[in-house]
Amino acid sequence: IGESNNDENLLLQKLRQRQQNRRNKRTDRQNNEALTNDEERIPIVLSVNTDNIPAVRLYEKFGFEYLERNDVFCMMVLRP
Repeated sequence: IGESNNDENLLLQKLRQRQQNRRNKRTDRQNNEALTNDEERIPIVLSVNTDNIPAVRLYEKFGFEYLERNDVFCMMVLRP
């Protein structure tokens, strides 16, 4: 009987923890949405060597555009 109570208590603790985790996730998601809506969105600017073709292609793939480009480097920007 004592072992049965321990199992029940353990199951109740796990259930309560899962419920609390769900509430926390919901609250975190709401907080993140509020931050995204309230914050000013700023562009990301980076510089990459022109001869680093894989990096340049990767940034292009993610939507970066050229601000400036010469023989040495590319200045790229991702606008919000």
